Amino acid sequence: MARNSLLSYYYSSRRPSGSFRSFFFIPTALALITSVFVLFYISTTSNIFSYPHQATLRLKSLARSSTVSPLPRQTISIPSSNASKRPLEPPKVYLGQQGGAVGIGSQRPLRPRLDLTISISSRNASERPLELPKVNLGEHGGEGGIGSQRPLGPRLDSTISLSSRNASERPLQVPKVKLGEHGGEGGIGSQRPLGPPLDSTISISSRNASERPLELPKVSLGKHGGEGGIGSQRPPGPRSDSAGNYVSNNEVFLNRDIFLEDYKEMKRSFKIYVYPHRRNDPFANVLLPVDSEPGGNYASESYFKQRLMKSHFITNDPTKADLFFLPFSIARLRHDPRVGVGGIQDFVRDYIFKISRKYPYWNRTGGADHFYVACHSIGRSAMDKAEEVKFNSIQVVCSSSYFQAGYIAHKDACLPQIWPREGDPPNLASSNRKKLAFFAGEINSPVRQKLLQVWRNDTEIFAHFGRLKTPYADELLGSKFCLHVKGFEVNTARIADSLYYGCVPVIIANYYDLPFADILNWKSFSIIVMTVDIPLLKQILKRISSEEYLMLQSNVLKVRKHFQWYLPPVDYDAFYMVMYELWLRRSSVRVLNL
Repeated sequence: MARNSLLSYYYSSRRPSGSFRSFFFIPTALALITSVFVLFYISTTSNIFSYPHQATLRLKSLARSSTVSPLPRQTISIPSSNASKRPLEPPKVYLGQQGGAVGIGSQRPLRPRLDLTISISSRNASERPLELPKVNLGEHGGEGGIGSQRPLGPRLDSTISLSSRNASERPLQVPKVKLGEHGGEGGIGSQRPLGPPLDSTISISSRNASERPLELPKVSLGKHGGEGGIGSQRPPGPRSDSAGNYVSNNEVFLNRDIFLEDYKEMKRSFKIYVYPHRRNDPFANVLLPVDSEPGGNYASESYFKQRLMKSHFITNDPTKADLFFLPFSIARLRHDPRVGVGGIQDFVRDYIFKISRKYPYWNRTGGADHFYVACHSIGRSAMDKAEEVKFNSIQVVCSSSYFQAGYIAHKDACLPQIWPREGDPPNLASSNRKKLAFFAGEINSPVRQKLLQVWRNDTEIFAHFGRLKTPYADELLGSKFCLHVKGFEVNTARIADSLYYGCVPVIIANYYDLPFADILNWKSFSIIVMTVDIPLLKQILKRISSEEYLMLQSNVLKVRKHFQWYLPPVDYDAFYMVMYELWLRRSSVRVLNL
């Protein structure tokens, strides 16, 4: 009995203790299991336990030094299972902030250089060659890029490669092109002091090249683009005309033999029909040639019409005509009180309307075999209400700037602006040319302002504005070079002035379609300088040797006959040269009445 009571007491005292322990064990186990599950979930969905210090170390490294080892090379491949039908065209690639170390086109400050490879593979490339797209590295094109204005960081090396698994033709291999002082670190056009040169490599490889590869030689662009190359200020070397024939810089004609042969044919067969007008016509003063000798700065227009009307080129039979002349004078319309500057456009429009109603010749070609002559710059806007004249007809004008929309080179022609002079040119044997260069004229353009600003007080280049204290002719005779500088228009009479007095003309007028450019080799008797190079003018002129100058001046004497008006006209003078320009622009097939 006592034993049973003791056992009962023992078990009864242990039960509360077991319940109490179970109360703490169950929550602890649940918490442990939950923690393990949470840690497992985090480890499988996050890289917090992988590479724990990589990002921190990279940021610290970039902060400590600007020199970081290059990032891994990135490859963009464009596969094609059948490239024989259509050539592969690599898409435009824009690498922004995610494109490596900032990359091409990024707006961020530049990081270490990026090595980029674009490869194009083709299983059947025998049909058409692969075409590389044009690559334009602008302001944000890598490390400053080509044309960048930003401060430059480490150099960008770019490689573009094309591969083909079955290239039946020989592959092209374009070796490294080294850009010198103006093509180095900072690229072409950079404004910062230049550092080491930039090496760019474009390679085209083939896995199955049955022929030997074509290797292009290395091209080195020096300080100004090589010996007479792009941007060079040196007199250029030998060149070819449009037909591929060799043209020496001491030859005044682009092709003398062809010119002389065609000139004879022009004099023999060329015919022009002039729309007839009577003396009692209300605008006879505008439509008929002047009786007196032309004068003034724009006399070339009147000179040409006067010589043409008395020449053998005129025909009264329009069916035999190669060209038709519109005889209105822009210079005389400008001074006619019935018309004036504001009424010239209406006059031209009405004149075209009348001849198109009265004669069939305009309508059958839309005016393509018609021409007019004008020397004043107002002639360009005079055709605004007669657009067929502007875009179809031949415009023989002094203001021959192919930068202007109204002038179409090779359809239109330049009329030389020549100041009226009588008698033969002066004897140049006694001339003493002590001055390097000379200019005098009004300051009516930014180009002339720049010339005056740079050279006004120079002792070798004399740039004047206003009235001269010495005769103009004496200044031209006493200078080695005479400057033709663009004013309100590209044309002035200074080229003809220079040639007349045996002075080598220096032409500073961008976009000037020079007179007789189809015939004469202007580089043989003149110096052409871009307006941006005005500060380098003395350096350019002094670089010309004595032998080169004597050649230039000798050729000046050969060509000055082409820039003079004679009465009656003589062979190869200004009148016959303009006629030859028109003859070149005639139609090869004469249009008959329909």
